Amino acid sequence: MKDAIEGCCLKTVAACAKHYVGDGGTVKGINENNTIIDRHGLLSIHMAGYYSSIIKGVSTVMVSYSSWKGLRMHGKKKWLLGFVISDWAGIDKLTYPWHTNYTYSILEGVNACIDMVSN
Repeated sequence: MKDAIEGCCLKTVAACAKHYVGDGGTVKGINENNTIIDRHGLLSIHMAGYYSSIIKGVSTVMVSYSSWKGLRMHGKKKWLLGFVISDWAGIDKLTYPWHTNYTYSILEGVNACIDMVSN
């Protein structure tokens, strides 16, 4: 990931690291699933690429559709700081069935520090 960031002209393009965080550790490798790992594992295994990306100059981070210990990343304020972008319709998945309470989803996402919603 670092090489791609360095190869990008960071003076004119805003690089985005995605999908934050835990996508590579979901149960059975299923997309948009739950990552079950302790905090130390999440930080040491799944956050390493994001740390180096930010050091190299990434401007934004896109939140994952996945969950960590059952909590959707789009609604997890503790892990979202800086300029954070929602994945496509990601906040809609804070409710189940999906898209059932958009007002709630917007409030949860914004209160979790998501700055830009992609819908």
